[in-house]
Amino acid sequence: MDLEHIVRDVIHLANGRLSQPFEITQKRGYGGQMDDVVTEIDKAAQETYIRMLFKYFPEFGIVAEEQELMVPCQMGGTDVYVTVDPIDGTKALVRRQSHGIGTMIALVHDGKIIAAYVGDVKTGEIYGYESAMNSDVVRIYSLTNREILSIDTLRPLSEQAVILNDDPRNYPPFVQAFAHKTDCGGLFKKVRTTEGSLGIGIARLWKGEIGAALISIHPAPPWDITPVIGISQKMGFVFLRVNMETKQFEPYEPPISKKIEWGPKYVLMIHQSRLPELRTWEARFHNSRL
Repeated sequence: MDLEHIVRDVIHLANGRLSQPFEITQKRGYGGQMDDVVTEIDKAAQETYIRMLFKYFPEFGIVAEEQELMVPCQMGGTDVYVTVDPIDGTKALVRRQSHGIGTMIALVHDGKIIAAYVGDVKTGEIYGYESAMNSDVVRIYSLTNREILSIDTLRPLSEQAVILNDDPRNYPPFVQAFAHKTDCGGLFKKVRTTEGSLGIGIARLWKGEIGAALISIHPAPPWDITPVIGISQKMGFVFLRVNMETKQFEPYEPPISKKIEWGPKYVLMIHQSRLPELRTWEARFHNSRL
């Protein structure tokens, strides 16, 4: 048994439960308010993960979303743990969206992400890698079909779209300046918005469907951010903090942690091959303000 097959089992479980009425309960959000929700599907998915991890990897630690479950690693002299986001995009699930519902898992060994998978509950696709099996990030779209994901490093941002998780008009002026179409002075051909699962949204980046993503890791729960960090860095994507004071993009290493961290509010994700293009736009922006 490997992590990929555990994710596949959870996808199957979630799809079966989605066809039936399910219970929805309010829960406390990361800001301390009762503004989040959990469903019986979240709980059943987490129970499945925990049961299978205990069965096949009993010595691994676990860091899971529901009730902020933390099980310590039982292996002496090393720290190995699994992060579990049973349903990523619970509010999308409650809205009965036909997209943006995922499930995510990552394996961390002494601070290094050695495996990560993001599963799309609606399509059945799985994205990820396990270092012990293969160094490539793959998209798995049936029991027998898989493709190695790669990025067209020659395709400029000016020919690609950026995704945001809110209306562009709700962002600060500097974000509006770069997250805009090229014919309006921005970096991109198109601007798209997304909602629901972070992992499923970023999967569009891994597939080459879009060229950049602006995310917030404020907060950064480990079950949310760890799989995204692992797969993204494996493919050569970089994280850049958007400094609103200096109007610059600063290299940023997102935290690999067992606890909820509070990182920057605005982080741009692009492939490392697109850094020169970003720096050219950044210089042009500052020169235009002289």
